[in-house]
Parts: sequence; structure tokens; C-alpha cells
Amino acid sequence: MCPRRALFLAALALSAGVTPALAVDRTASDGAGNTIHFQVDAPSATITDEVDALRRAPHGAEINNVIIRIVPDASVTVACGSAAAAGCYNWESGSIPRITVPDLPAGEPADVLLHEYGHHVDASISNGSLPEPNGTRTWWTQRKMATLLSQGLVARDYSLGWDKSIGEIFAEDYAQLTVAAPYGIDWLGFPDTSILSALRQDIVDAGGSAGTGAAPGVDPVPPTANAGAAPASGVSRAPASQLSPRKRGTLSRRKSFRLPFTTAGQTNRITVSVRGRGRMTSRTLRAVLQCRGQRLAAKWVRPGRTTGLGARVAGTSRCVARVTNVRGGNAGYDIRVRVTSWP
Repeated sequence: MCPRRALFLAALALSAGVTPALAVDRTASDGAGNTIHFQVDAPSATITDEVDALRRAPHGAEINNVIIRIVPDASVTVACGSAAAAGCYNWESGSIPRITVPDLPAGEPADVLLHEYGHHVDASISNGSLPEPNGTRTWWTQRKMATLLSQGLVARDYSLGWDKSIGEIFAEDYAQLTVAAPYGIDWLGFPDTSILSALRQDIVDAGGSAGTGAAPGVDPVPPTANAGAAPASGVSRAPASQLSPRKRGTLSRRKSFRLPFTTAGQTNRITVSVRGRGRMTSRTLRAVLQCRGQRLAAKWVRPGRTTGLGARVAGTSRCVARVTNVRGGNAGYDIRVRVTSWP
């Protein structure tokens, strides 16, 4: 994965130099007395989905102090100063923090926005005297970051790679609190309920709210000390997560690859990650997720980036993730499926 998100501190000078002629400043309430600030640089873009996502996400007063910039999808790499960027978070000393995200069709998952907002949470909540990025206090303990850092498995910068950056691990974990998004830190593993509960509680302890919604398929975690406890019946609600082997290959025009799998839990969250390789356009590869013969999600695979599909299904289901070369010459693909099941 070459990074699915932009660097934590992308060059602000690069993004500041890309300013469309018609920028519109908008504001919205988060429903808890705070104001969300937007700079809309994409024609006809709305802020409806972004406001809804941020209202549901755990946050506090720090939401007053960031600008959400919405740019055309085709402009996000230039705005962020990285050819691999799906979005970015910028904060330099003396400036106002800024999140830049693409304007996507209505109903698209807000995982990019929430990942970038996770960086803002990281930068806004103190974690003692630890240098930034440092996540939040109890999350740091539950993720065993001190041990991983001492073993040289993670770093505060990108010297070990995007997926070994502490800031990116925290942001990926934060996004999992409210959206069914593909998880980009394969080597470390999907955050379990104790990690997510700790992260949510850290935000509450800092004066924020736990949010009004949980990720699809995840029981909302109340802001209490025993939030991760089993229900009164004694049946554990800890999820089981299965990750398929990564499949890769090359497709000629109108050829498809199918990756079948089965869900088994009472509640199942499915995330499909697809990455295109080689010479292709934004309308070459199409990824589709189906269960019980019903299409649950479909997206075009953007060149050079990881595209995610997510859905929730109940009970045992036969499903398939499919990638098709709709047009153009030969195109390479990588595809992987994760199923997180709750008994």
C-alpha cells in the first residue's frame, strides 16, 4: 500500500498554492454546541455527508479549530502535494489546521475524512510528555506502542513506511470507530474492541463526546469504564476477524477475477480492498461486492490507490468480491477481503 492517505504533515505550501477561483466558506453545527468550518472548492459540492459523519464520530471542542476543505476528486493529489494522496491533514505552527478531502458522490463512505480527522484528534489531545504523533493515553497502552517503538517496529515519522507510522496507525484506528472502512495496517491487525473502547474513552475523558453512532456491525460503546465488558448473558461480543490472502493478477479487457468467501457470524462487517496496477485510467477497473446474489457495493478503482468497499450482512452468507477490466488494455490488480464477525 503506497500510502492510501497523504503524509500526516503534507507540505502546506503546496496545498496553499492550489486555490480555485470560487471558494465558498460554510459552517455547520455538530449538534453539541461546536461549529464545523468548511472551505468548499468543488463546484456543486454539499457538506451534508461530511457533517453527518463528523457528528457521529467521537470528538470534542477541537472540531472548532480545523477547516475541512473539499476539492474536486481529480484535484486532491495536487492539493495535498502527493501523487498517492486520497486526502491530507496539514498543521504548521501558527496556522489553522486544515483537512483536505475529495468531493465524492453522495452516500460514499467517509473513511478518508475520518482518517484525516483522526490526525487532528491525535494532534489536539495531550498524551503526557510523549512527542507527537502519540495518539491518546489509553489507546497508546492498549496498542502496546511503547513496546513496538522500543523494538523498532514503528516510528514517529515515515522512515519505516506509511503503515509503520504511529500517526497513521492511530488515524486508521480512529476511522474504525464509525465507518466500515478497509484497514490499512495489515501487519499489526485490526483494532479489537478493547482498543476502540480505549480510544473512545480517551476522547470522552478529554472533554469530548463518544459520538452518536458506531461503525456498521459494531455495538455502540458507552463512555464507561467497563465499556468493553461482555453482556449480562455472559456471551462475549468480541469480534473475530478473518483476512483473506492477497490475490493479484492481470486482466485483459472485459475479463473478471472473482474472490468468493462466506460470512458466519450473527453480524458481519465486510471490507474489500482493491488496488490497480500498471497503465490504467479511473474507469478501467470496476470492483463489486455481492452477497446472496445482491450487489452491496460497487466502485471504480482509482489508479495507484487502494479503493475500499464496505458492507454489513447478517448471518451466514455466500459472498463474492469481483474486479473487472471494463475497458482499456491489460490492467493489474491486488484484492483482499476482511470479514469481522460478531457472534
